[in-house]
Amino acid sequence: MRYELRSPKRGESYYSFVYYQKGKRIRLSKKQIQNRFGKDITTEREAKHCLGMLEAEFDSEKKMLQRVKKWKEEFYHFETLLKGYTLKQKKKAPNSYKNNCHNLEHYVLSWFLSEERKISNINLWPSHYEVFKDDLEQKKLSIRNRKPLSYATKNHVIKALNTFMRHLYNDGILSELRLATPFEEHLLNERTAEDIISEAEMESIERILHEEGHKLEADFLRFLYFTGMRINEGVGISLVDVHPGETSKRLLKKLLGKNDISYFGYVILMSQPAGDNRTTRDPKSLTVPRKPLKGRKNI
Repeated sequence: MRYELRSPKRGESYYSFVYYQKGKRIRLSKKQIQNRFGKDITTEREAKHCLGMLEAEFDSEKKMLQRVKKWKEEFYHFETLLKGYTLKQKKKAPNSYKNNCHNLEHYVLSWFLSEERKISNINLWPSHYEVFKDDLEQKKLSIRNRKPLSYATKNHVIKALNTFMRHLYNDGILSELRLATPFEEHLLNERTAEDIISEAEMESIERILHEEGHKLEADFLRFLYFTGMRINEGVGISLVDVHPGETSKRLLKKLLGKNDISYFGYVILMSQPAGDNRTTRDPKSLTVPRKPLKGRKNI
């Protein structure tokens, strides 16, 4: 992999990155670079830093694929079980099944079927749950992005293990269902908006945006800060999701009144952007394609 300076006829020069995959030369597009690093890479110092990050990521992915290939070759029947599990998960949770399958394949199966363990008898897995959790707790980096693995992510791995075992039990492959216990909630180290940006910092940024004429962006920043939305929810919000006045939802209206909570509007999320790049618009209609939320009809 290497970086190259690109000098388009229109616009400023920027650095691009080139790598080879199965003998094919591939260049990261300007949009891919912006999505990955949040901006154009315009200095050689930045390019060297980003190149190191990309090389570490690609090396990690290569090793991950080698591990997966190894257990698939030796325990081919598990590949069949994985395919069956993936099909069922895709039907049950069409918008979130990929994470479950990724965690199962690259954390769970790669651990139980690794060269040093080779525990191919699934009925023996429950007796190794605690050792698996100990090893998972000691894991320093995520397979995907080489960032520290949070306890929340570790619990997603435990969830993938448990849903797989439940799938095998329902299919009659396991005679007894024994699930792994997740890490306790106090370890999850949940953060609030204050841990990322204080109210004073938010108001300072809001004021600067107003002064520079970006009123909509300033209002949107305040809206996101005080609604406490997740990043995916905030990025995916649409103007049609925001409603002024009182809610028509009777139960919610009753609860708000009972708890003496005043409000001047409300938000109902019923969909999310469908594209990998959340700002991608349809070239003809100029609208952003959307899809249903992953777990429920609305939030």
